[in-house]
Amino acid sequence: MADNNSVPITKDPIQIFLSARNTKSVNSQGTVTSAVLTYQTIEALPEKYADEEILSAVLETAPRRIGAASLTTAEIVEYHGSGVYEIEVNYEYKATGGSIHFLSRRAKDEKWYLASSNTVEHILAGYDTKSYGNEPPLTGNLINWNGKFGSGCSAAGANILTSTLRENCILTISTDDYTASFRRKILSLTGCTNSRAFHGWAAGEVLFLGGSSGTPYINDLGEELMDITLKFAIRQNRESLYVNGKLFSARGWDVVWPLGFEYVYVSQVYPLGDLNILGVGK
Repeated sequence: MADNNSVPITKDPIQIFLSARNTKSVNSQGTVTSAVLTYQTIEALPEKYADEEILSAVLETAPRRIGAASLTTAEIVEYHGSGVYEIEVNYEYKATGGSIHFLSRRAKDEKWYLASSNTVEHILAGYDTKSYGNEPPLTGNLINWNGKFGSGCSAAGANILTSTLRENCILTISTDDYTASFRRKILSLTGCTNSRAFHGWAAGEVLFLGGSSGTPYINDLGEELMDITLKFAIRQNRESLYVNGKLFSARGWDVVWPLGFEYVYVSQVYPLGDLNILGVGK
């Protein structure tokens, strides 16, 4: 049972001072990759403060990172009496996932990767049509035409496999640049085709599919970085298309559709956007 006559112990803030006895290691870039900082306390009497309280107070005082090295542990190495503790705070560089490839990354780095894939496309007209039989009617390249003319003319078309090129860009940015403005930029351009030349492709050939972010990491310069994967699909612009006796061209992501035998239309189905403002593909 507590003594009702006892006086509560008053705890003033612990006084902490950085000692001159510190060690640091640097890499070939001159960036700190490991360090030990030594702190001392004053009047941190054991009867007032538990060891955990003292260590926590020191950790609140110590910087979170020195160069590329991040704070890992704090330990009491000696008690000199009269509330004077000697405490070492340790720092160490750890590449994300244990990979050395993150060491040399720099803000604004771009790494591009490509892959081709097949997708199903529904088409209404072919490149060329051969007819057989006794005086078959001309189809005007329509596929699965119903044999009618005028307002009753229609084409069921067919599904075909078409090749699509995918390109992904890994953009390295500073975590300071991962802002709401940057994220809004990605959102506003997702689903847009390029309004002007982009990464060697002509206007209209690139469709931006969006992006995803990776886990932040520290490079060998002590910079906190993040990799953003930006995804693009490519379809080349088409020249010299021939449908219903009409010769025309269409951009890569435009949809071509005929109406009867008299007309052909080219519809833009994705909004245009300047993909260069993503900061890649120049």
